Amino acid sequence: MNSKVVYIGHSARLDGAERCFLESIRALKLKEVEVIAFLPSEGPLCEKLTAIGVPYHILNFPRWMRKNEISGVKKIKFVLWQFSLVRKFKKKLLELKPDYVITNTVVISPFAAIASKKLGIPHFWYIHEFGDDDHGIQFLFSRKRTGEIIDKYSRKVFVNSNIIREKFQQIISPDKMELLHYAVENEENSNGNVAGNEPSRNDEKLNILLLGRMVEKKGQAEAVRGIAALKQKGYTVKLTMVGGGKSSFKNELKALIQSRGVSEEVEIIDFTSEPMKYLENSDIVLMCSKCEAFGRVTVEAMKKGKPVVGANTGATPEIIKDGFNGKIYVHGDEDDLANKIIYFIDNKDKLQEMGSNARQWALENFNYDVHATKLLKFLNSGSAPNS
Repeated sequence: MNSKVVYIGHSARLDGAERCFLESIRALKLKEVEVIAFLPSEGPLCEKLTAIGVPYHILNFPRWMRKNEISGVKKIKFVLWQFSLVRKFKKKLLELKPDYVITNTVVISPFAAIASKKLGIPHFWYIHEFGDDDHGIQFLFSRKRTGEIIDKYSRKVFVNSNIIREKFQQIISPDKMELLHYAVENEENSNGNVAGNEPSRNDEKLNILLLGRMVEKKGQAEAVRGIAALKQKGYTVKLTMVGGGKSSFKNELKALIQSRGVSEEVEIIDFTSEPMKYLENSDIVLMCSKCEAFGRVTVEAMKKGKPVVGANTGATPEIIKDGFNGKIYVHGDEDDLANKIIYFIDNKDKLQEMGSNARQWALENFNYDVHATKLLKFLNSGSAPNS
């Protein structure tokens, strides 16, 4: 008899964590696992779930990580809301009779974990983010107390990188934690125009891409400074930075580009629904984020056969093997970043060599089969009576 999984997502948008959620469900479906999703609202993700035949339920639930501290009264209301949610979710679980329940991302409050525990259904938590370091959000209650709750009500806790494991094993039992990488299977391949334009390419220069939301912690400013340092050394390249973000930050970037004298070398493109075209059009990809919890863009670039130059922080060094599928630079050192780019300019044969290594390594290690096989193994081992 095939397994049944209830999978809880934190949002119905289609950002990185939601795509990983969708990929995980697709991977389980390929192993003939029945999946039922729960989301807090309607959104673009719902259409994707329907398209692959996955039923979903809408249940309005809160997050227990916030950008700002809340009052004691609001915390009491939050706790009362949890009691109500636990009762509602228990009824749903009794109707659905799943074998396993998975809470996806650490921001979701513990209602599902508590309800599952009360019914004796194995519950698992999948943590994707630092929280404070990468998103600037804090736990509603103390970090220690939050870890105790996750630990108490979960058979196992999945993490997307070793750096996240290190972060959370301070508050969650290390022996409960399992490394579970994403599939990183892009179902929306390039098709048609990109934001109304085709990516430009200069075959006389190295074409570099930085892809991701434009916020300070993603490192776009560091990339601009690196290109300026490179220009001072007598080299010119073409850097394209693609991503959505606040206009105020983009204006800061434009001012930096102007002041550093690299207006001809750096281009900013607003968010596009078809980033793969830009990946295909690049020679190398940058990952300048200070606190990358995983590095989805890094893997996507490698699957396209692109070597990646990335910072020595977060999970990036777990994916980039220096000299094999890319180069690692010291975060905050624009001169070192420039030198790693210059390496590819002076050794163009390494673009193909490392790009080929990157593609083969990424395809072997990040796919539906690898993800689903490990996930099912962890679910089965975590469902044992003594787990």
